[in-house]
Amino acid sequence: MKLRNVQINALLIFLILCCTSGILGLLSHLFDFQLLRLWKEVYIALLLIMTLALQIHRQDNNLKSLLTMRMLIGVTIFFCFEIIYSMYLSLPIKVIIYQLKIDFFVIVFAIICWDIMIQNSKVGIINLFKKNVYILLTLGFINALAIAFERFFPHTFTNLIGLTWGNWGSNTGVKVIVSGGHIRSIGLLSTFVASGTFMLICLILLVETRKIFQMNYYFHLLLMTLFSVSIIMTTYKTAIIGLVFYSLVKVIPSISKKYRAKIISISAVATFAVFLISTHFYGINNLVSKINEKMAYNSIFLRIEFHREIINQLHSVPEVLFGLGMGKNGVFGLDKSVYHIKSLPTDSTYIYLVSNYGYIGAALVILIIALVTIYLFKNEIYDIVGARYILIYTMCIEFFYNNFFADFPTNIIVILLAVLSTVSSIKNINYNTVGH
Repeated sequence: MKLRNVQINALLIFLILCCTSGILGLLSHLFDFQLLRLWKEVYIALLLIMTLALQIHRQDNNLKSLLTMRMLIGVTIFFCFEIIYSMYLSLPIKVIIYQLKIDFFVIVFAIICWDIMIQNSKVGIINLFKKNVYILLTLGFINALAIAFERFFPHTFTNLIGLTWGNWGSNTGVKVIVSGGHIRSIGLLSTFVASGTFMLICLILLVETRKIFQMNYYFHLLLMTLFSVSIIMTTYKTAIIGLVFYSLVKVIPSISKKYRAKIISISAVATFAVFLISTHFYGINNLVSKINEKMAYNSIFLRIEFHREIINQLHSVPEVLFGLGMGKNGVFGLDKSVYHIKSLPTDSTYIYLVSNYGYIGAALVILIIALVTIYLFKNEIYDIVGARYILIYTMCIEFFYNNFFADFPTNIIVILLAVLSTVSSIKNINYNTVGH
């Protein structure tokens, strides 16, 4: 039990570190400490060791423990196959390992969260829920203030982190980009994409948990306004679209409760279809370019071009099914040019999965997210954090315009909330008395 408590507390500390990851990135640069850049992988590895130790220590070998071990074994077998397949395609082992550290630890973290919560008592999960919400909303509030500070005092901010105006990049541990003469605010995180998504998650969490915590109306309104404005200040268009989408699926179904499920389902499928079409054909790009040519070029046209180039690399049936190998494409992190690999950007979950794991991998991820989302909508009374809406956003909007696997730390937060809601439903946990 002591080790389990240590593991739970370690998970909460990890969440705090995730929500301030930009600071850790900056520190790794200031102190020139390369190992600090691997802190999240090391931390998840430690959580995994604790999980395995608890599995060994647990003597009853119940079905929950067996399921955890089977999932870990299944994931290990899958990645062993992918490593062998990638080596068969003559990809350098260093490129494969670099890719492995991104995907393996994300999936393992989901299994760790599952084990922590499924083995916990109802009271323990309720306490974990409260602590998670307090951490996310508190750090979300601070992050929103940081976004505003960066927006209104850009020169002070860039001087603070050691950048000169116009010297954008990730060489200082964070990535700052300017658009239209304004900084795309990163808050406490390392990119504007992560910060914008984090603010959207906080907004959904705030709205969904208000009744449970009986939050003061005016304070709730203040936070909701702050989170909404901060999303816009990051200028992350996908998160802004997510804000509009969430508002619509909350307001429209309330007008017609009889057709609520159908409205949400049709909206989700239609949104998925529009974003799929927008990244494969030029029609939507041509339409948007008439309104804002630069935005259409950067956000839509380039994605279509990169998607097509990567798809054109799939020359054989195995490549279509299983991909081009781990790390063949993707321009973040490791410099692959030293290995004579000409990589293309994989800045969407869709093309990232197709390139690394083929259409089987992409279909499997969509299927898992869809099944969990449907399950949570059918048991929405237990989804008190709004994970079902966050998953719709991840699957229907971000899937074609952002890379979930590389978007740390929001991928960690989404996984944590999705597992929390799923386990709450399985255990039939009543959260109605949480705020009392």
